[in-house]
Amino acid sequence: MDATTLETLEYGAVLKEIAAFASNPLGEAGVLKTRPFASLQKIEETFREFKEVRDCVLETGKLPLSGVVDLAPLFARAEPEGAYLLPEDLVVVKGNLEATVALKALITPAFERAYQRTAEKINSLSEVSFPLSEIERTIDERGDIRDSASAELRRIRKEIRAGRERARSIIEAVSTDKKTKEIL
Repeated sequence: MDATTLETLEYGAVLKEIAAFASNPLGEAGVLKTRPFASLQKIEETFREFKEVRDCVLETGKLPLSGVVDLAPLFARAEPEGAYLLPEDLVVVKGNLEATVALKALITPAFERAYQRTAEKINSLSEVSFPLSEIERTIDERGDIRDSASAELRRIRKEIRAGRERARSIIEAVSTDKKTKEIL
């Protein structure tokens, strides 16, 4: 379909209306870049997939996709050797991994029978329990690095806390000593 036809049909406006129903920005972006199919077979197959997902949502409630965001920019930033993700980036990755776990939890024999195509797509998702448990072990919900992230970090933070406590004790002792001298 050419650009003039799409413009005449207000295709962009229709996509914006549909995108407003997306549960996350990634879904919204996917809707907005959708283009018409030329093959009737592709149209019918896509419609069957859509209908199955729609039936699944109507039957089971919302699919757990709210934590899903596009991770491509994060991974592109982390690709060069020596690059790393910040703790707040890991919180974003964690949201995607948790959504994957929630999706996989939907899979039961009854679900697979009722929603075969959807179950196949969910089953094709990678196993995420190890990276998810490592992120949970390393950072908390706010993105702060946990003491348990490494033995060295735990040791350093323990030393810092002990140093602060020593400093507080010294300040209190000096303050108490000064007050005692003022009274005398």
